[in-house]
Amino acid sequence: MTVFDSNVWIAAFHESDTLHCRAVEALREHKPPFGVPEYVLLEVATILAKKAGMVHAKRFVEMMFDNRDCTILITDELFCRSVARAYIKEGKAELSFVDMSLVVLAAHHQVITFDAHLARRLRKL
Repeated sequence: MTVFDSNVWIAAFHESDTLHCRAVEALREHKPPFGVPEYVLLEVATILAKKAGMVHAKRFVEMMFDNRDCTILITDELFCRSVARAYIKEGKAELSFVDMSLVVLAAHHQVITFDAHLARRLRKL
């Protein structure tokens, strides 16, 4: 399953974003199903609401739940603890908690990101 980082979804749903065309192309290049981690859903909705407005944020959330190509990956305590351990162990301030959740998910899924720090960390796996 392919998992896109928040920055891909944000750029895809925000036409003024400088990475919009690149994001749309990335989504076209990969075949569904797409996994949408709960943390990414929260982050994208929040940032879209601030950057592009609630209309874009609501459209994103509606599409995530009304689209058979997207599967929401709901977290549980075990996953949260594994992300927390990885986050604490990382030692550098380059990656957010959400980024680290994608590192953990990359053990079983392909993760696509525009973030250079996260991409570099994913290559180490």
